[in-house]
Amino acid sequence: MHLLALNAQIKKGALFVGGDLQLYSSNTTSTDSNPYTSKNKGIFFFPSIGWVVKENVVAGVSLLLSFNNNEQQNAFHQSKGNRIGGSIFIRKYLPLGKSFYLFGNAAVNGQFVYNKYMYVQQPYYSTEKGYAINAVLIPGVAYQLKNLCF
Repeated sequence: MHLLALNAQIKKGALFVGGDLQLYSSNTTSTDSNPYTSKNKGIFFFPSIGWVVKENVVAGVSLLLSFNNNEQQNAFHQSKGNRIGGSIFIRKYLPLGKSFYLFGNAAVNGQFVYNKYMYVQQPYYSTEKGYAINAVLIPGVAYQLKNLCF
């Protein structure tokens, strides 16, 4: 969900405050000859701030925080990981009416990745550390909240 701290139009000089929050959880059981159960859960948080640089165009920055835990029983595997990073973005809005907008978002993201794996049978531990850089194009729909005071 994206929140806009603006008045009637997305006008130059206005402040953009938004973000995304993603939570997930899944449980899976295999039905093959070597059955196992998999449990996965995680949280991704992306707060954003930006400024309207010209009418219906926002430029800004986002922070990325993510944490996940994956466990496979009978496969004897567990992993925990997290990511921290940020991005710069530019977003173009197309008004649809009644405070709804269609938007296109282009961003360049950078993040530090850390994962820890545990293999119960051996026992064996391994860690993975690295960096990721990517570019993304994302379409979306936004709703403009009015009369917000900060």
